[in-house]
Amino acid sequence: NPPNFNIKEDMKNYQSPVPVVSATSTESLQGMDDLLTGTSTDTKSILKTTVSDDSAASNMMYNRTKEISELEQRVMQYDAMLKQNRSETDDLHRTIAAKDTELIAEKNHRLQIEEQLRQQFDNQKRIADMHAIDNKASSNEKFNKLLETYNKLRDEHAIVLNREGETKKQLTDITQQHSQLKEEHQKKEEEFNQNQDKINNEIVQLRQTNDELQDRIQVLTTERNDYQSITKTTAERMKEIENAKQNVEERFKQLENDKTRIDNDKSSFEQKLKQTEGARRDLHDKNREHEENLIDLLHDKETLELKVIDLEESARKWAQKFVETTDKQKLIQTTHEKLLSNLKRQHKFSILTYCINQMHDGIDRMKNKELSGEKNTSEYLLSKIQMAIASTKKIQDLYKKQNESDETTTLAFINECITLSNYMVDIVIHGKAASNFAQNVDLANSCRDTTLYCIDIYTNYQTPSASNDSDKQTNELIHRLNSLIEKCKTLLKKLYLN
Repeated sequence: NPPNFNIKEDMKNYQSPVPVVSATSTESLQGMDDLLTGTSTDTKSILKTTVSDDSAASNMMYNRTKEISELEQRVMQYDAMLKQNRSETDDLHRTIAAKDTELIAEKNHRLQIEEQLRQQFDNQKRIADMHAIDNKASSNEKFNKLLETYNKLRDEHAIVLNREGETKKQLTDITQQHSQLKEEHQKKEEEFNQNQDKINNEIVQLRQTNDELQDRIQVLTTERNDYQSITKTTAERMKEIENAKQNVEERFKQLENDKTRIDNDKSSFEQKLKQTEGARRDLHDKNREHEENLIDLLHDKETLELKVIDLEESARKWAQKFVETTDKQKLIQTTHEKLLSNLKRQHKFSILTYCINQMHDGIDRMKNKELSGEKNTSEYLLSKIQMAIASTKKIQDLYKKQNESDETTTLAFINECITLSNYMVDIVIHGKAASNFAQNVDLANSCRDTTLYCIDIYTNYQTPSASNDSDKQTNELIHRLNSLIEKCKTLLKKLYLN
């Protein structure tokens, strides 16, 4: 259904029709019928006539599409003009509404001013009544006050009258503008109505032409579709013929290639036959030579078998000798390891005996009654005891590790035993000297007992099965050395007090 251009929504939703252009004609269809039925013999002339008819029809359709596009552009221009006129009328309506609101506001303001004037007039009446009632008492003061209030009200009344005059002027100006805008709006509406009538007439004409063009387009599209279907069938038939021709040509080429290949195979087969005859003769000659060589090889095989038997016998002898030598090497290695362990044990035993003898010498030296000391000997003794405790802890750790690691821990253990024995000798001798100086026999006896206990630990280290009680003995030695430290500290306190 065509849109109603007097309604705004139909104008917005309107879509101009798009023509479908076809490029066929009835003459081309007749030419194609003649081509398929075979009535015409000259196919080139038929194709020329169809091409000329197609070009004429296409030119006619091009002109029609051009006219349709021009008409569509004109319709779009009219639509733009209508939209512009509507926007202008909307703007005028908005200005009129704004002026109406201004008029209403001015009327309200005028009513407020009139209300104020009425209130002032009522106030004046009340003041006059009060003046008449209170005329006897303090008439001068009241008169002056009333006069002041009257002057104020008169000034306010003058201001209100001036405002009223200004508002009246503004109201007259607004009414004049409103009348002018109404006249302009009427003119715009008249122009709009005239343009709308023109546009409606043109649209009616365009619709008629559009309907005619649509009918013509439908006829042309049906003709074009028929022509396209015929061209498709003929093209498919031509493709089938071309494919069959190509298949025949390919088959012919393949047969020619097979013929040439068979000829080549025949010639090569004849050459190979000649070569095989020559090779057969050569093989017969070589067979004789191989038989002679085989007899020689059998003789050589017998001699080699005898040599192999001799070599196997010698190999058995050498293998037996190799086994005997490896057993001897293993025995030598085990004896070497045993000797080395015995030497280590003897070295450790000798060093420990040296340390024990050294500590016994220290105990023998403390029996000398001529040993004397000073206050510094007690401090020196205290430092040596502390060093002995640290050395004892190192010996305890190294003794645990020496059974698990290499020779370095064993050497470190032996060296630490030597240092501890030196510390114990110093402790025995300087303990005796400090006890002689302080006349305290208990300190010397404790130092001697601690040294003897250290000798017992060293003798325990000399035995191989000493790992069970060694840890307890070293802890006991550390405990005794700590008790010696306490005794030295108490001795030093007494000496410094004295």
